[in-house]
Amino acid sequence: TIPEMEFPFYDAAQGVIALEYGHANQAIEALGRSVERLRRINSPIAESAVDCYHGYLALAHAKAGDFDEARRHYKLAEKRLRCQKIQDIRERCEAALGRYAE
Repeated sequence: TIPEMEFPFYDAAQGVIALEYGHANQAIEALGRSVERLRRINSPIAESAVDCYHGYLALAHAKAGDFDEARRHYKLAEKRLRCQKIQDIRERCEAALGRYAE
């Protein structure tokens, strides 16, 4: 079985895999669960992961056609993505959102 502390990361991995295979709704569900679980953990590492997962949630919502929700998640992730120089996710978000990134 998976230890309780590892569930959020397992969910996130499932979400990212679903996103990469084009299953936006599955990605949204898994990444959303991950973010909920990580928010219960009061640590800087959890906060950093949540911000990163908001980037993936932005991509998943954009793929699903919900650009308002995608933009909301991107705005939550953007500062951390820029500070930590996580360019891949940031560039993919900006490409997926296009004019909606503003």
